[in-house]
Amino acid sequence: MESIITWAQSAILKPMSFEQMVDWVATNEALALALGFRERTLEGRLRTISKGQYWERRQALGVLPFLFFFLALVAKLIHLGAITGKELIVDSTLLEAWCKADPGAAWQQYAGKAHVFGYKVHTVLCRQANLPVFVLVTPRQCA
Repeated sequence: MESIITWAQSAILKPMSFEQMVDWVATNEALALALGFRERTLEGRLRTISKGQYWERRQALGVLPFLFFFLALVAKLIHLGAITGKELIVDSTLLEAWCKADPGAAWQQYAGKAHVFGYKVHTVLCRQANLPVFVLVTPRQCA
């Protein structure tokens, strides 16, 4: 389970599709070893998981490991003095849904803007560092 969390966190640093992520790990032996893959095929290559298995395991994690990772990162930045939190800015933006069948997304229109299907992203930023302190994604109808 730890390797899937590490793997998912590395996807944050290098954004790519699930297929690209699976291919990247399968072709990078040092990364596969670091993620805990030890079993080898008959040809001697490390056996890694498929795109489907990665998707299922990632979905099973839910959002909490990523939230705790983010909060730990913010705490470390506060400890290092990079974020002061003395002046905070609340910002909101629209995030378009990946597909029109997304059950959590909704249609919304702002004055003078085209209809958008997706979510609302609310961000609390440290004004001095211009870094996020907290992020919340809500369905459009809740925003």
